Amino acid sequence: MKSILFSIFISFFSYTIYAQNVEEAKLFPAKAGDHYGFINETGKLIFKAEWDTAQDFSEGFALVEKDGKFGFTNNNGWLVIEAQYGKGTQAFSEDMAAVVVPFNGTGPGGKYGYINKRGKLKINVDFDEGESFSDGRAAVKVGDKWGYIGTNGKYDIAPEFEEARPFVDGLACVKKDGKFGVIKKNRKWLVKPTYEQAGLKYSEGALAVLQDGDWGFLDDKGEWILEPLYRNDVAHAPQYKDGLAPVADRQSGQWGFIDQTGKWMVHPQYDLANEFSDGLAAVKSGDKWGFINRNGQLVIPFKEYTKVGDFENGLCRVTLKGGKNSYINHKGRTVYPRE
Repeated sequence: MKSILFSIFISFFSYTIYAQNVEEAKLFPAKAGDHYGFINETGKLIFKAEWDTAQDFSEGFALVEKDGKFGFTNNNGWLVIEAQYGKGTQAFSEDMAAVVVPFNGTGPGGKYGYINKRGKLKINVDFDEGESFSDGRAAVKVGDKWGYIGTNGKYDIAPEFEEARPFVDGLACVKKDGKFGVIKKNRKWLVKPTYEQAGLKYSEGALAVLQDGDWGFLDDKGEWILEPLYRNDVAHAPQYKDGLAPVADRQSGQWGFIDQTGKWMVHPQYDLANEFSDGLAAVKSGDKWGFINRNGQLVIPFKEYTKVGDFENGLCRVTLKGGKNSYINHKGRTVYPRE
C-alpha cells in the first residue's frame, strides 16, 4: 500500500511540475554521440542523451524512444509516461496523444487509442490508425476507411473516407471516390469532392487545391481566393503563413511569395521555397539553401544544406552534406554542435 501511495504521489508531483513549467522551457531534441538529449536555445545540452530518438516538445511533453518503445518526457527531463507504446505513437495535442498498443504487448503493429497527460487511457484501443486531435476532433481509421471521433471517443462522423485531414475552424479536407473536398463538423459538404489534391488543412483562412495540374486557394466559404495559376512542382501543397504563401510561377517555374490578393511580395527567383516561420523562410538556389525575411532580403547566406526545417523558438534544424544535423539561429550561426 505504501509503495502504491508513493507512486501516486510521484505521478501527481511530476504532473504539477509539468503544469508550472509548460511554457517556461524552450528545448530542442539533439543527437550527442549515439543517443538523443535536449538542448536549449544557446545550444547547451540540458538533459543527457539517453534516447534512441526524440521529437520536439508539444504541450510540455516530448515523445521519446528507448529500445523500440515510446513514452513521454516532460521539460524537466523526467520520463513521466513510461516507454511502452509502439511506433506510430504521436505527440500531445489538445491534451491527448494517440498511442499504439502493440499486439500481445510486444512486437510490431498494434491498435490505436488515446491517453491523457497523466498517462491514463481515455479512449479505448479500437482503431487501426489514429491522428492527433485538432479542433476537438481526431481522424481515425478502421479497415480502409477514415472517420472522426470526439474527445469522448465516440464517432462524430463514421468512417467513410479514403483520407481524412485535421479540422481547423470547423472545416476539414477529405478524400472520397478519388477526389478531395471539404466537410463541416456536421458532415455536410462545403466543397464536394472535386480536386486532384489539396492541402493538409486550412491555414489563415485559405486551403490550397490542385485543379488541372495547377494550385489555387479556396476561402472558408468554398469560394476562390485565387484561381489555379501556380505550378505543381513538389509533392506538398503550398499554404499561407505570416500572410504569404510560397508558389511557383507558371511560366518561369521559379518560386516566390504571394499575398492573398495574388500580388507577388517576393518575386519569383528561387528554385524552391518553404513557408515563413519565426519571420524567416528557407529558399533554394541551385544546391544551396538560404533564408529571407518578409521583405525578400537575404538574412542568412546560401549554404550547402541538404535539408532545412522551419525556425521555431529561435532555432532551425538543418542537415549538412554527409548527413550531419545542426541547429542554427536567426543569424545563421551554428549553436549546436557548438562551433
